[in-house]
Amino acid sequence: MIEPLRTRSALASLDLAVRTAPASEKAGVSLGQRRFLGKINLRGDAGDGPLARAVRDALGLELPAANRAEVGEATSLLRIAPDEWLAIGGSLAEARELSQSLSAALEGHHAAATDVSSGWAAIRLGGTESRTVLQKGCTLDLAPPHFEAGHCTATRLGNADVVLHQVEDDRDGSGALYDIYVPRSYAFSLWHWLHEASVEFGLAVSIG
Repeated sequence: MIEPLRTRSALASLDLAVRTAPASEKAGVSLGQRRFLGKINLRGDAGDGPLARAVRDALGLELPAANRAEVGEATSLLRIAPDEWLAIGGSLAEARELSQSLSAALEGHHAAATDVSSGWAAIRLGGTESRTVLQKGCTLDLAPPHFEAGHCTATRLGNADVVLHQVEDDRDGSGALYDIYVPRSYAFSLWHWLHEASVEFGLAVSIG
């Protein structure tokens, strides 16, 4: 009997389950993987009304401005280029269905929606020293007001090209929270870079 194909996360070989530890007051950085998260690449003209309406109907979100993210209850939409967005949220199955419905809605228009869930990994970085860790390998100024909650950008981090989204500001002294989206082939390498960059501050690892 042939076993059904099982989906493995991009960092499955790290066996994060055995590395997971509860966050402590001494940990300045928390690092985790957001597994099996739906991701859809959307390409089109930002000024195209039918595209905006199709996205609004499907996601309940407006097309965000440059370097900004629109965040809904279940889905986030990140503007990562003048004519490109990344929709994040839901399960892998939900992403496939959503990309198909978006493609149908955009038929006949110069636009495309593609399910890229298996091609990207998502890493979540938090803690009081999260911004310090990022600045070790990113040339952008990530300090507010230049980069705050709701901001996103395609950039270089360490040894990989990534999409960086600041999810929360540092409002209570616990540090800013970031989601980092990286091509699957670079996920293992980027995780190790982030791990090494975080160790000096104390590190808590979670599966996510």
